[in-house]
Amino acid sequence: MDSTTQQAVAQAIRVQRVRAGLSSEADLARRAGISPSALSKRLAGDIRMDLEDVDLLARALGLADGFALLDLARAERTTSAA
Repeated sequence: MDSTTQQAVAQAIRVQRVRAGLSSEADLARRAGISPSALSKRLAGDIRMDLEDVDLLARALGLADGFALLDLARAERTTSAA
């Protein structure tokens, strides 16, 4: 995943986390079964997210699958580019 896509996915995760009523990244990390540090590094771009990460986080956010999260990221990217 290139850095622009990575940033768009990270932003979509942040937005969806708030929409899902999760007050912190740590809450999302617990729900996803990963450490808060691992999530933070992925959202910051220090560690690249792969498709398994996207799917895991999407489901933890209450989305159907990783494709739903990627759709949100694409919409966010399109909106911010306009």
